[in-house]
Amino acid sequence: VPYWALGIELCPSYDGRTRVVTYRSLVDKLMGALAPWVLPFCFLPMFTNVIDGLFWYALIVVVIGAPSTILMVVFTKERMMKAISKEGPGLFVSMWQTAKNIHFLKILFLFQFIGITNGVFAQFALFLNIYWIFAGDALAGATMGGYVGTLGVIVSILALPMVNWGCRRLQKHRALRYAIIWM
Repeated sequence: VPYWALGIELCPSYDGRTRVVTYRSLVDKLMGALAPWVLPFCFLPMFTNVIDGLFWYALIVVVIGAPSTILMVVFTKERMMKAISKEGPGLFVSMWQTAKNIHFLKILFLFQFIGITNGVFAQFALFLNIYWIFAGDALAGATMGGYVGTLGVIVSILALPMVNWGCRRLQKHRALRYAIIWM
């Protein structure tokens, strides 16, 4: 929540928030370039099996992720903290109000739909790479998936300036609509 919600609040102007989100997306994409290489890492011959590779990957993620998450939570402050009243609806009332908001439900559906379809097709592509293209060679199939994932990250990084321009020129909801259609 601090990363997504407070990131938008770092700048008071409309265009400033767009720039902040664009830079945050750039860092997300750069770090996301590592994600397609998790499986090839786990299949490396230096591990006795994939589970051992996954253990070492998880250990690396915890060593890097825990301190960086703590730093983010400690040093990210809301710009309008003093202006916010402590009074208001409780947690469950807020959750109920949010669950009834049709705009929130549309965004939630869209987010889930894109995530599920991407996940299904990524697993299908991995299966095809390993068993159809590389005749059961898991490391070679996973490595091909790593290259494809890296290409996707490069394309998404190259698209960020265009999305930023579209958000400033066309309004954010229209730019989002065009970006989803383009995907």
